[in-house]
Formats: sequence, C-alpha cells, structure tokens
Amino acid sequence: MKPPRKIHPRSRKQERGVTLLLVAVIMVVVLAMAALAIDISTLYVARSESLRAAEAAAVAGAKALVAAGVTGDPNNSSGSWQTACTLATQQAQSVAAQNKIAGVSLSAAQVTVTFPNAPSADCSGTNLNFGVNPQVKVSVQRTDLPIFFARIWRRTPASLSAAATAEAFNPSNSSSVTGGQGVPVAPRCVKPWIIPNCDPGHATPANNPLCPAGVASLIDPNSGAISNPGPNTAGGVIGEAITLQDDCSNNQSGCAWADLNPPQTPGPGVYVVASMPPPPSGALPSCVGSSSYEQNIEACNPTPFSCVSVPAPGGNATVDFTNNTHQDTKSGIECLTHQPGPDILASALPLQIQAGANNPLLGSTVRTGDDISTSDSIITIPIYDGLAVPSTGQVNIIGFMQAFIDAGGIPGNGRIPIKVLNIAGCGSNSGTTPVVGGGISPIPVRLIHQ
Repeated sequence: MKPPRKIHPRSRKQERGVTLLLVAVIMVVVLAMAALAIDISTLYVARSESLRAAEAAAVAGAKALVAAGVTGDPNNSSGSWQTACTLATQQAQSVAAQNKIAGVSLSAAQVTVTFPNAPSADCSGTNLNFGVNPQVKVSVQRTDLPIFFARIWRRTPASLSAAATAEAFNPSNSSSVTGGQGVPVAPRCVKPWIIPNCDPGHATPANNPLCPAGVASLIDPNSGAISNPGPNTAGGVIGEAITLQDDCSNNQSGCAWADLNPPQTPGPGVYVVASMPPPPSGALPSCVGSSSYEQNIEACNPTPFSCVSVPAPGGNATVDFTNNTHQDTKSGIECLTHQPGPDILASALPLQIQAGANNPLLGSTVRTGDDISTSDSIITIPIYDGLAVPSTGQVNIIGFMQAFIDAGGIPGNGRIPIKVLNIAGCGSNSGTTPVVGGGISPIPVRLIHQ
C-alpha cells in the first residue's frame, strides 16, 4: 500500500488570495446588478410620474378652454381665443408643477404647452380659428434626474420626457369632423331642471317654430349647432345671464306641481322638474335635505341623461309633477354652492371662476380668490325640444346647457340666476354610441394621446 501523497507547502502558498479575488469580482457584479435594479427602477418611477404630470396638465388645460366657453365659438367670432389660450397654458403649467418628478416640482421652463389643431401651435395671433374640438398638448422634460450606483459608468444626470394630449369635445359641432354624423353625449351629475329650447336673450335666428315669436332657439333643432355661438359681449350666448323660473314662481303662497298637468308649453327660461331616482347615499353632502328633489340638487346623481337626434315618440325624459317646493330649490342650491361664501364667476372674458370663502378645496394650494377650473356652482341642465309638456310627462332631450349658478343670494320663489358657460346640442346622432361624461360638464374632456 502506497503512503498518502504529501502536498508541498509551496502549492498551498500559490492558492492564497484566490478567495479574496473571487469576492472582489462578485462585489463588482453585485454592484452592477444593484445599479441596474435601483437606477432603472428609479427611472421607471420617474417616467410614470412624468406621464401622470403631463396627463393631468393636459386635462386641466382643456378644462380651462371649456370654462372659457371657446368650444361654443369655433370660428372665434369674438376674438377671445388668444386670452383663453393663455389661460389654458397657465393652468396646465400650474397643474404640472403640482406633480413632482423624482421628488422635485417642475418649473415652467420644463413644461411645454401647445395646441395641435389650432392654426398656430402657441397663443400668438388674435383672430385664430382653432378647430371644432380644441386640443391641448403638454410635454414635460427633466434633464437633471440623479443616478446612484450607475455613476461608476456614467456621471451625467439622466434625462426623460413625456407628453399627453387632451381634447375638449363639443358634440354641437362634431358633425363637421365626423362625416356628417354628430357624436352624442350622455352626461352624469345632471341637475333636476329641464328647460325648453328657447333663448330668452336672443331674437334671431328664428329656427325653432316651437318658440314664441321673437325668441331664438338655444340650439338648432336639426343640426344641434349652437344658434348664437361666442360670448354674450359679441352677440353670443356664452356668459348670458338668465333667471330660470318654474311655473309656480308667480304664486308666492305656493302651488302644486300637479297643476302643471294637463299639458302646457312653458315659456323661455321656465323649467320643469326632471323625474330622477335619489342619488346614492355616498354622494350626499353633510347639508343634505330630506326630499329626493332637493338631494338631486345638492349631490351628483350618476344616472346619465341621453340625447335624441329626432323627436322620439314618447320622449326620453320624464317630468316630475309632484310637489317640489320652492324652499327645496333654495335650500338645495345653498347647500350645493356652499353658502355663505360661494365661488364667484368673473365677468371678464374668458369667463374665469374664483374660489369662494367656503370652497372645499381651500388649503395649502388653493386660497380664496384664486382662479380654479372646477366648481360645485357649475351645473348641467337638459334642454328639451320645446313642445308642450304632455300629460305623460315625456319630453325629448336634444341638448344640454352648462351654467354657473350666480349664487350671491337665492330667492325663495323658485328662481335660479345663472350664467351660460357652454351649450352642447345633440344633432344627428342616430345609432352612434354616446360619450358618457364622468363629471359635471356636457363637454367631455378626454385624453386622446398618451
């Protein structure tokens, strides 16, 4: 039997340090993997944040155009596009700055706002024809994103950018861009007042024989186009002050809504109450009233109202003939608009909303008097064709009005002072899937590119 082989001491000395070398190599690999895992993850998060900032800013800019009423004046007959464009740019930059990327707010220089379907992509010019449904594109960019472990390979900061485009879609004019067929809307959060298609502030065009002599329609009953587009200061309907009233307004001692049945034809600016289910309990504010009618004034009812392009037999909405009191109207509006201290609608064009003393958004970023893009004082009202209300209560909804409740003080006689912000007519939309709005506006604002 052979004796065991002896390992020469010199061979052991040659293997010393190998483990240290392997550890060093593995540490380099681990650092490389950490750089990929941490830095790439950080960039992915920053990318998501930049896209979210661009989308929020684009939607805010489009909402500013809606609030300014320019979608009702596609030919810019008033020349107010430049002012509205500037307002939308400022609103988009402000919202983008509120969305941090990698923990840092964007500066105005890092936010680019353009208007893709306007003749001029910026706000230059005073008589621009911006297109039927104005679009707002927002691009955000950061070239100073920090990197951590990857500095061993790259010492310069990382860069990224994102862009989003939003559109203020007005169906009143959609037929001119969709081959002659308009796209209807079905807005939610509609208030329980239905008004006839008659404009108490205009005498022409006389395109609705259902209106009294010398009274124009709000929308063309055939095409759905706005009869008098543009701001009121230039002869249009946007910004027009209207005092809505019910048929009981002249009876200060109160009257039964059942008196509206048998049929009658309400005059311009006279509303009838829409029959609606109660809003969900989760949508009710703390100042909620007891009647279903009052609750539908105070809260958002998600039940959508839809359009008809041609007067439908039997109608597509129902009038409520029950006893809805003037006090319910007054209390509901005061709760909705946060009285005392409601939001204020500035008289200058484009129409701008200023936060009131009781605005629920007041806090670190919104202060009393600040310009805001949304308000509980903005309401959507259905427009019916103006025929006499039949005994069945069925009427044809052919459009919607977006209005601002001028709630300096609401009388207790059923009257509702409003200013027109926008109008959306149904037009020809037979067989077309409606655009269902998720909020208060009949003018949907939607992202069209990401």
